[in-house]
This record gives sequence, C-alpha cells and structure tokens, in this order.
Amino acid sequence: MDLDLAEYSLDALRLSVGGMRLELSRGPYVPGGPDQLTASIMIERDFSLVSARGPATIKIDDWAELSQLRPLLGQEVVSARVSDDGHLIVEFPRHELHVAPLERYEAWNVAWFDGRLVASTPGGDLASWFARNTSP
Repeated sequence: MDLDLAEYSLDALRLSVGGMRLELSRGPYVPGGPDQLTASIMIERDFSLVSARGPATIKIDDWAELSQLRPLLGQEVVSARVSDDGHLIVEFPRHELHVAPLERYEAWNVAWFDGRLVASTPGGDLASWFARNTSP
C-alpha cells in the first residue's frame, strides 16, 4: 500500500509518551510563513534505520540512538509504503526506516492533517479512518 508521502520533507522529530513522531510538510519552508505541517508518522516501537553501512536497530527510548536520525531532517521522502505483512517502510534518498508490526499493540500510524489516518493494528493488519466534512 502506497501512503502517498513522496515529496514530503521531514521537518521535526518529537519524542512523546509511548513513541516518536516524525513531522512532515510539503513545499518550501518559509520562516514566519503559514504552518505547512501536513502529515505525521508516529512510531511506537523500536525500528530499523537502513543505510549504506547496513541496518541499525533504533530504540525509541534511547536518545543517543535516536540522534542517528538527525541527518534525515530536511530530507525529502522518496516513498512510504506498507508491505503485505504490515511493515512500514519510509524511504529517504540515502536511508530507509523499517517499522515491523507488533503482535499485541499498534506499532505505528500515519496521520494527515486533512483527517486521514492509517494505523498498524495488532498482528500487522491495517485500519484506516477518513474525516467526514460536516459543514453545510
């Protein structure tokens, strides 16, 4: 499943209770301009960062390991997809993030600020929500 995040740029990494949020925007950053945050990826488990040096396991509760993601800031997403078994794969020009599903818990979710949400449910199945416009 393609998550339609190509050409979004990684603007920020935020730690929160239970995980790490990658904040994405589309279009050039303009200081003092309108908020362009358009999507986010919430990772709620340890994951792999794959580079030319090979894969590295990143623990979401270890800031030293999370600092390995700093080179991704400002990088454009090449593709973001979900494999048939529920793995989230986010490709950057020289790195990939791989997030495996969990058997008992949600491992990750992707939220767009237009109200769409795709989440990995326990066991690797997907759930999707789409906001309905309730204005007249």
